[in-house]
Amino acid sequence: MLTLCVAGGLQVGVAETCPELDEELVTLLSHEFDCTKFYYCVHGKPVEYKCPIGLHFNSELKVCDWPQNAGCEHGEEAEKEETGKT
Repeated sequence: MLTLCVAGGLQVGVAETCPELDEELVTLLSHEFDCTKFYYCVHGKPVEYKCPIGLHFNSELKVCDWPQNAGCEHGEEAEKEETGKT
């Protein structure tokens, strides 16, 4: 299910929602369609971040990881464009 959050007046599509109060020290969420990106929840609002080139966000470990470890199936085209590979 895709949920839309409003962050600073800008509407952002997020597959999961940020908690109103961050119960954990850090809440990280997968990007809805790009494996190289993720959201960091700040006071209940999603802030988009990007993994270093060549890495994907691993939603289980909540870290940027090698693509074969991350298990993400979408976002391959964005990574190819960024690295110049075809």
